[in-house]
Amino acid sequence: MLADCCILMVALLPLVAANDGEKQEKEFDVKPGGQAQKFSHTWEGISCEFVYAAQGGTKELWLMSLRKTQDGTSHECSVERPGAVSYLYFMHFELKFTGVKLLKNEVHVYGNNGQPLNSKEYEVDMKNGRVHDAPNNFKSQLSKVLIVGVRRPEEDNRTEL
Repeated sequence: MLADCCILMVALLPLVAANDGEKQEKEFDVKPGGQAQKFSHTWEGISCEFVYAAQGGTKELWLMSLRKTQDGTSHECSVERPGAVSYLYFMHFELKFTGVKLLKNEVHVYGNNGQPLNSKEYEVDMKNGRVHDAPNNFKSQLSKVLIVGVRRPEEDNRTEL
């Protein structure tokens, strides 16, 4: 029975690896001061842009990740304070993902301690591919924002007969 289990695990390894896809990560500093700041990264025509204003504390190291599935159809954009709680007070945030169509129910926003924010604290704009704080409802805690989308069809390459 143990041998069967090991054979099954070894047989599944290539499937797991094939679904990992590729990713690019960029570190950046989130700086307090109350002024709007922006960090963005573009990879193969897909762009991720984080705009924020924060107060309190000192700068913090954050991470922006762009990931794609092995077949290149599904993409993920995230910004996060890796492995730590953010001590900044966010006045405003927006994460915009361009070059993809957002997937419904695939926008995730977390406060400190990995707790999902109440959906009243942020708004999702499917048409413009972005998630942002909900005015008067956002409680200023943020540690991660994640958006998943699918590549938009190349409409420019179509020709009419």
